[in-house]
This record gives sequence, C-alpha cells and structure tokens, in this order.
Amino acid sequence: MLGNSEGASGLVPVDKNDSPDGISPEEFLALENARKYKAHYVYFRRFENRPSVPQVYLYDYTNDLGVDEAYLTDLHRQLYSSGLVPMFFVFTKQDVRIFNCFEQPAEGKKLKYKPLTTIRLAANLSEAIDTQSAEDFKAFSGRSFDNGTFWESSKYSPQFKFSNGAYEKLLTELKQALKDIIDKNVLPANFAHRIMVLSILIKYLEEREDENGNKVFPKDFFSNFADKATRFTDVLNTKGAFAKLLDYLARHFNGGIFQIDEEEREAITNRDLSRFGQFLQGETEGIQFVFWRLYSFNDLPVELISNIYEEFLGKQPGVVYTPPYLVNFLLDEALPLTNEETDFKILDPACGSGVFLVGAYRRLIYRWRKKNGWDYPSLETLKKLLRDNIYGVELKKEAAELTIFSLSLALCDELAPLQIWKDLRFDDLHKENILHDDFFAAVKDQKLNKTFDLIIGNPPFEAKLTPAAAQSEAIRSKSRLLIDDKDKEIQVALPDNQISLLFLEESIDLCKEEGLVCLIQPSGPLLYNNSSFQFRQVMLKKYNVPQIIDFTHISRVLFGKNGDVATAAIFVKNEPSKSKPLLHITVRRTKPHKEKLYFELDTYDFHYVPFGLAYSDPLIWKANFLGGNRHHQIIKRLSGLPTFGDFLNEQSKLNNWVYSEGFTVAIKSDLLKLKKLEKDRHNSVQSQSAYEKELKRLSADFLTQKKHLPVEAFTSTGIKESEIDESLEEYFFHSKGNPKVYLSPHLLIKEVVENASFSIPVKYLNEDIVFKNSIFGIHASDKSELLKIQERFVNNQLFSYYLAGTSGRFMVNKSSSLLAKDLKNLPYPKDERELWLNESEEIVVRDFIEYLLEFRRNGEKSKIAISDVTAQNLLDFSNSFCSVLRSVFKTINPGEYLETDSYICFPFYFGEKPIIEFEDQDQAEKAIETLVEKNLGISLRTVRIVRLYEGNVVYLIKPKKLRYWLRSIALRDADETFSDLRKQGY
Repeated sequence: MLGNSEGASGLVPVDKNDSPDGISPEEFLALENARKYKAHYVYFRRFENRPSVPQVYLYDYTNDLGVDEAYLTDLHRQLYSSGLVPMFFVFTKQDVRIFNCFEQPAEGKKLKYKPLTTIRLAANLSEAIDTQSAEDFKAFSGRSFDNGTFWESSKYSPQFKFSNGAYEKLLTELKQALKDIIDKNVLPANFAHRIMVLSILIKYLEEREDENGNKVFPKDFFSNFADKATRFTDVLNTKGAFAKLLDYLARHFNGGIFQIDEEEREAITNRDLSRFGQFLQGETEGIQFVFWRLYSFNDLPVELISNIYEEFLGKQPGVVYTPPYLVNFLLDEALPLTNEETDFKILDPACGSGVFLVGAYRRLIYRWRKKNGWDYPSLETLKKLLRDNIYGVELKKEAAELTIFSLSLALCDELAPLQIWKDLRFDDLHKENILHDDFFAAVKDQKLNKTFDLIIGNPPFEAKLTPAAAQSEAIRSKSRLLIDDKDKEIQVALPDNQISLLFLEESIDLCKEEGLVCLIQPSGPLLYNNSSFQFRQVMLKKYNVPQIIDFTHISRVLFGKNGDVATAAIFVKNEPSKSKPLLHITVRRTKPHKEKLYFELDTYDFHYVPFGLAYSDPLIWKANFLGGNRHHQIIKRLSGLPTFGDFLNEQSKLNNWVYSEGFTVAIKSDLLKLKKLEKDRHNSVQSQSAYEKELKRLSADFLTQKKHLPVEAFTSTGIKESEIDESLEEYFFHSKGNPKVYLSPHLLIKEVVENASFSIPVKYLNEDIVFKNSIFGIHASDKSELLKIQERFVNNQLFSYYLAGTSGRFMVNKSSSLLAKDLKNLPYPKDERELWLNESEEIVVRDFIEYLLEFRRNGEKSKIAISDVTAQNLLDFSNSFCSVLRSVFKTINPGEYLETDSYICFPFYFGEKPIIEFEDQDQAEKAIETLVEKNLGISLRTVRIVRLYEGNVVYLIKPKKLRYWLRSIALRDADETFSDLRKQGY
C-alpha cells in the first residue's frame, strides 16, 4: 500500500492530517470521517482533475497479537451502516483481517464480525506464509485499487454488491415491515410511513453518543411517557405514549418537525403500536427483522434515510429518485469544495426528499469552516447557513416534509449530543425555504423571490404539463425563437410537452447572472430526439452550456429498481453563449458504476464538441454515444444519401405503392367516450348520430376477424406459423393503418433491431394478414420490387448500425425498438455501392457490432471488459494505429510492448529505432509509474490512459483489458496523436 519511495501513494495517515494543508478538501473531509471511527490510515483512489475517493480504512494493531472480537463486530456494524468506504483492514502481529462493508455482520443469537478473508502473516510482516495469502497480498495491493482492477477483475470483486449493502437491505426490510404493519391494520398506509420516519429520527437521536458517553436524551427520559420505559421502543409498546412523546418533542424543538395533526394524534393514540416496537427492536417472531441490532442508525447517512423514504412512496409518474452517489458526483461538479463562498443560494426546483439540498448544505458548512480557520460553526451559524441559502419546491406534501426532516437531521449531525438537547430549536423552514407547491405556480406567485447561485436537481420527466406549467409554456413559447435561412422567425415548441425541459428553462431565469443550473434530464428529449433539435438550438444560442454528462449507457444500473431511465445532466450558466466547445461526457458501464462505488471516467468518455457542430448537427450526440468522431464521419456521410422514405414516396407517386404501420387497439379514453355516447344516444337525433359516428371511427371490418400476425411471432428467422391467429378478436381500434397494407402481395418490416442478429426482421408475404403498429407494411403489385427490398434488408447490419447512430429511441429508452420514421430515415441509394465502407469505416462498424453492442448491454460482464488483450489484438491495434499515421508520418513503426500485471506500455517510434529499456518484469509496473511521473509530474494512479511523448517515441500506456486495444480505438488514438503532434509543430 505504501508504494515506492519515488511515487505518490494513496495511503494517508489520519492523525498526521488534522489540518487541510497539502491535501485536497475531499481527502480532508474523508479523514475527518475516518477519525470518528478511529482509523489509523485511509487509502484513496486518486483521479486526474476529479476528487479522490476513499477505498479502505486501515487499523494498525501490529503491536498486538489480536483485537477484541466485540470491538470488531461493532466496528463492522458501524462501517456497514455508514457506507463511507467499501472495505476496512485490521492489521495485527499475526494476520490481516479484511472486511467487506457491503456485507453485514453475521447474524445469530448475537451479531458477530464477519471478515471477507484473513491473511496470515509470517514473522516478517511483508511475507505471507502460504500460497493463498501470497495471492491475497497481490489482490489487495494498493496498485489494484489505484487502477481499479480490484473492483473489476479480482476474485473478490463479485462479493461487492450494492444489493447487499445497508441501503438496499434496510430498504427491503423497512418495506416489508411497513407492509406487515399495514396488512395487520396497525396503522393506515399514510400514517405508517410518517410514523416510521419519525421513529428513525427519534432512534437516531437516542443513539447519538459522544466520546464521553453523553447522549441527547436525559437519563430516564422515556419513563416520562411510559411506565418503566428505558428506551424508545418501550414507548411504542404502551398505548397512547407515542403521541405524548411527539407532542413533548414538538414543543421542545419547535420547527414543526415532530408536529402531528389531530387525525394523526387520534390514530396513534387509540391504536396498539407494539408491532412497531417489535420490528424496530428486531424481535418479531417468524420474520428475520433485525433493524436496530444490525444497523447503527447513529452512523446511517442522512441522504440514505431520505432515499429510503422516497422509495417508500412508490414509483410516481415521471419521477425517478436520485441515487446518493450520483448526487455527490454532480455536487462535486457544481458546488466544489475548493470555493469558500458561503453566501451562496441554492434551489432544488423539485426537491423530493432533499438529497441534493442536504449535500449542498453540508458543503456550505465545509466552506464556512475553510474560511474560518477550520473552526466548527456555532449552532446559530449552522441555522443561518441553512435558513439563508437552502431552498426547495416540492409538489408532494409528504416529500416536502421529508426534505425539512432531512435538513434537520443534517443540522443535528454537526452538533454534540448535549448541545442538541440543551440548545437546539429548529427554525420553521415551511414558510420560505421548503415550499409545498407546484414549481411553476411558485414562480408565477413570486414565492421564489431570490436570485440563486445554483439550481440543481432531478425534475420529473413526464410528457405532461401541470396547469401552472401550461401557463408558463404559453408565455415562454412566444420568446423561444430562431431565425431561419430566409431571416424569418421560427417559434419553437416545447418538445413533446416534456415538463423537465420547462423546468430547465424556468430555472435559468431564476439564477443570478453567471449562476449555474445543473439539472438531470431525460436524455432522449435533451439530446437524441430529432424533435428536440430546435429546442437545443435555442438553448445553445441563448446561454453558455459548458458540459453535458450523459448517463444513457448506464441507465439500466443507475436507478436500480426504479427502472431503465436514460438520463443526462446538463450544465447551463446564465450568461450569453460563448460559442465555445461543449464537453459531452458519455459515462460507460463498469463494475464501480454497477455497484455504485464511484464514477469512473476515462479518456474515451470525453468528447469536445465544437460549438458550430453542437448547434447545427443533430447527429453528433448519438455519434459520441457510439464512440466519437469516426462514428460521426460515417453516419454523416450516410445521412447525405437518399433515404428509404424518399424511395417509398417516389414509388407511391409512380406506381401507387401503399405503406403504413399496422393498427393499434382502442385505448381507455376511446372506450369511455363510446360508452358515454352509447348511454346518451336515445336522448336526441344528434346524440344517436354522434354515437354512430364514433362507432364507425373505432370500427374496422378490414381488421376484425381477419387473419392476424402477432408481433412476437415475427423474428429475423421468419414467421412462426403456429403462433398466427386465424381471427382477430378486437372490434375497436385507436388507429387502423392503411387498409391496403394488409393485402397481398406485401412486405412486412418489424420495427426492432434484434439483439442476437443485430438486424431488422423483414418478410415478403403473398397472403392477406393484419398486424399491429410495431410492424411496418408495404403493399405493391410488383412482387419483384418487394423482394429487392427484402434482399437489401435481410441481415443488413449496416442499417442497424446507422439506426444506432440516428434513432432517438434505439439504444436509448426502448433499447431495441424503432419508430416508422427511423426506418424511413435509412440510407437507400439506387446504387448500393454508395453504402460500401472503406477499410477504416469497416473497422469502426465491425468493432461496434462485435464488441461495443455487448458492452452496452452487459457492461462489466462483457467480453471486452473482462478479457485481457492478446498478442494478436495488439498486433491488429498497432497495424491500424500506424496505418493512419503513415499517411503523414511515413516512418512510424511499433516497438516491443511491455506487459505488466495491470497495463500494456506500447511504444511507437519515428525514424531510427531507439533503444527502449524497461526494468525487469518484477519491477515493470513501478517502471511505468516512474516513467509517467518523471515526464508528466503525475502518478499513473490518477490516469487510466496515457500518451507520452519522449524523443522520437510515443508511448501508449493503458489497462490491458481488451476494450482499450480494439482496432477502432487505435484509429481514435492515432487521430488524437496526430492532433498532439500538429500542436507541437510536427
């Protein structure tokens, strides 16, 4: 872990760093947290231009033979609950015990610590005494944490699962507890949720204890509310006692945190709450709930409690709850700790349970400390920082209440237990800070009368406007203008009534000049839907948009059980457009992302988009999503060709071809309208006529009782005859398609790209058959022309690749489905040779199909993520790399590459072959580190991918996983090397 004497190390002693001098703010805060748990060292993973991430707490008891098991059990329980680090190591004279903080302590009659593994030591602490321990020494080396290989490919990495962590386990058990309480009619659902949250806060206060054993509540406090009660759960076991306790706490603390209304008081006074007490004490027979025994609520982070409650509320339309590690990542970008400004007003326009606001409040406290010599702020200062700077709006009352609860808990976190009880009185944040309201109504009514430095959050994604939002859109649409080529004004509509984009626009206006907006948005409407093109142009024309962080690749893992939601975070400064390049970061799926350890970015995730391209070319975003500039060149070239839609339109005019999607069955509103008209039809002639008109609109004799092809029966291998329906039973339809497309001869194209074949199913049929709207039909009298289309479509992976680079749906929200307009947009020149690819284009497309598609689907489990590069892969890479550069630099050649445990160092030289010497294999990894440090002044630990120029040699230094050494990556490396050399005057 210590590394060599010449290199930087991520190992930082805790006690020698009680001031922030010489270390980053993030590391200083992490060391303060570690000090609370009496760790001796923290091991950090350090990144370039990004905050360090604590990986391991280390406890040095090498002067002792062993450590008290009860101490280890409690330490394991505390760190499991806190989520501060994924691991901790305990060193003694005879062994190293390694603990997984994603794994709970072992359950039984009493808890027991549970090491991930134990490494036995010889007399010399640096030598393991058996083969297994020697292997573990290597697996748990500092270098394996520095380069991420421990999390991605060590034998222990499968045991670090987010689903086993305190957050997921606690959420599962609390949901089950609430279900049991509601099912047994202990309390109605809405009361049960609130009582559980209040119970968490009280239990948190009960467990708060300082180093001297002082607690928040006075001795025998709970006996004031229930006879002989010694703990909070005793109060729950006595009917009526809990209401008395809440009333007392409401008077004592003020601020409305513990305030209950009369309906709630009556419910909890007259009901038996002992079931709550049993659950919270972990004593329910027959069900393994061990809440308070397993979790240390004194150590559970406030953000975790907030997220748990958000998920209690269930999935709301358009609402995606924000995982804490995403919150921290965006706050690192938008509210860095290096700044000392504390008069800094922050708004979350759809704050949910307050996860962004809690994180922002903590950062303001840190800024105050930094500005004031690292003193701890007084209670009044803490309250002032909260009262003057933290604001939120939330439509759901229950969530708004929780935001106030969460902020109050964050305030308590900064106080000593005795101070909480003696001095703390909460401010009422309901009045101005946390508003229970529609955001757009609050803006209209001027309730948000501040100008904000930062607006950050995750607004709802619904394609539906609230009444107040609709009024806002009516006003905004008049000023949302573009000038076309003929100097005419174009009024730009809000794409698909997407309310999140309206939140974005409204938020910018609430910022002060040069203030920043950072909002999570659905990435389809923000980046990938063609219907959003003009809206993006308006944004880019009016404001400075420095970066967009695109999470589409990790949509399946980012929001867990809440669903596969493609998102991106856009950063907008309230200042005129700078017409500067925009940074588009496409976050790829890796093991750290999957298990929510931290965000891992590498060079290939960064795409600098010139302003003119961002403004004028809608293809650039999806090209970056696929891999960058080379993809953009291919897709741009193909997009200039005549389209399949052009071809169909021409055939329609010349030869009376007919084409359309199939039918959709009647939706709920159709049937309700028909039912109402049927009920009223006898009232008048007009009513009868209206009913008959609607009946005719919904009916279709050319569909009902006709032979029907189910969508699932149609695949790229053909049509499964056994699954065809002889008679369609539906009578009412929302849309019908053109009647002629169901008649033979016709060609059917399924609107999907199949995963297995990466092709679009297509089938010529010479029989009448009806089908739904996810099948596109073409009817023509000329069979031969339809067969020509079929021939061009069958197993055409280039078509599928093109759709991957142009469709706003494929690989975004609906990962494999298409729209009819996507099919019509396919390049379809008369001369097929115009679709032929050159050698470089072939490499890019082939790598995408063979490797990157699977990487998108399976991430850390895909072939290119888990497989090491082979000698043949490296030969192919070097050939492609040199081929590009030889177009200008005729003499470039590959040298002999060096392979270490984690990296490949591949030299390429110009002209005369130089003598390149590395250390022996045992020292190879250190040699690479020394080389990088010597020339770049940074540790390789901070950089995953390096291009190093020394004399007439270019060194490419990258992890040895296959994904970094594909031939398509060689082309990108060559392009960037060429750019570097041009800048240096070559």
